[in-house]
Amino acid sequence: MEFINGILWPTWICIAALAIYILKIGKLNGWEYIIPIILVMNVVSDLGSNYMQLGTNIPCYTRMKIETGFIYNVLAPSERILTLILYTKNSRFRTDKFRYYIGIVLIVLISIISLFYYPNFREMHRGAYVWGGLVVALLSYLHLRSIALDEAGQSQIMFAFSLANLVYFTLMISANSAVDLAYELNVEFGKNIYLINDIAFALWSIILIIGILWKRKT
Repeated sequence: MEFINGILWPTWICIAALAIYILKIGKLNGWEYIIPIILVMNVVSDLGSNYMQLGTNIPCYTRMKIETGFIYNVLAPSERILTLILYTKNSRFRTDKFRYYIGIVLIVLISIISLFYYPNFREMHRGAYVWGGLVVALLSYLHLRSIALDEAGQSQIMFAFSLANLVYFTLMISANSAVDLAYELNVEFGKNIYLINDIAFALWSIILIIGILWKRKT
């Protein structure tokens, strides 16, 4: 019961999205099966972090930053690489595919650099988290534009996935780039800033749910 009570509200929405994608998995085509895998990784990240803190009163922000950040240091880059692989597979032109390959290389480089910059792997590498998110946000915008211009696969699910990533990563970057300083200035102010990150994660899941419910089975 303590474990369940400790699950944050955005994680419940992500769990709901995962359940819906499993129930509606017949609507997915080809490489779109990566999306539920990404959902699983997000759920595992949050539930794993929550489980490791059973019996403690450590706030979510502190837990992610110091105690269980290594979970996000491993899974976040993996999720982003899978996202760009999906963009690549949904693209029609070599130039578009090439920029997503460049994005994958950047995500890997950012992760490698963070290993040298941060002395503790258990600590969440927030700088890498933000910079990697910036790469995905930019490429999500470009992929949305490609879909709008009929230069990529015309899938409602891919449109929703790209839009969800653009919304999430744009808001996440704003919150995570300011949250450390905000907490140093005032704890309540820091909590309000971090709330933006929670709202962004919830919106990501909600947009994904809309995307798969929107699409007719093909």
